[in-house]
Amino acid sequence: MPNIVRKEKSIERAFVVWVGGFKDWYAWKFSPEGTRGLPDRIILGPGGIVFFIEFKRPGGKVTPLQNHIHGILKDLGFNVYVCDDVAEAKKIVRSYF
Repeated sequence: MPNIVRKEKSIERAFVVWVGGFKDWYAWKFSPEGTRGLPDRIILGPGGIVFFIEFKRPGGKVTPLQNHIHGILKDLGFNVYVCDDVAEAKKIVRSYF
């Protein structure tokens, strides 16, 4: 199990470093105290761009609680993405340019 956690964290870390290279883009850790199931990162971009990314190990799936929370965010009008690959997450950010 520890290798799985490291793989997910390494994907997330590589993405955060990549986003940090863009002016006015942020990939903040999103983990308010006492609220489980929230996506890993809130992505903020110029012009009011806001979306969420949940990082998973390759082939990993969201938990039922995460699925529920993602549904709430989507119902509120936010985009929520689940990524198990750095290239996939980068493609999502590029789609907002």
